[in-house]
Amino acid sequence: MMSTYSHNPPPASAPYEERASWCDAYVGWFISQVPAEDPQPKDARPTHRWETEFEYGVVDPEEYFHQTQYELDLAQEDEDAREERMH
Repeated sequence: MMSTYSHNPPPASAPYEERASWCDAYVGWFISQVPAEDPQPKDARPTHRWETEFEYGVVDPEEYFHQTQYELDLAQEDEDAREERMH
């Protein structure tokens, strides 16, 4: 079962530093919850996924949070379905 993230995102109107601070912490947590499905290309930096998620999320943290929570819900449903098939 996946854990939940307890810090609310700042609005898009918040200062950049506030949005960036929240995104820095949240993106690391989010990536740990949903590992990449595809292998990373050999020419990509190890931080590529984090950088991509951060740049997307820092623009509007609230919207990013809602979108990623939806992704987490889908991942949890997939995990639950796999466990049910095993029993």
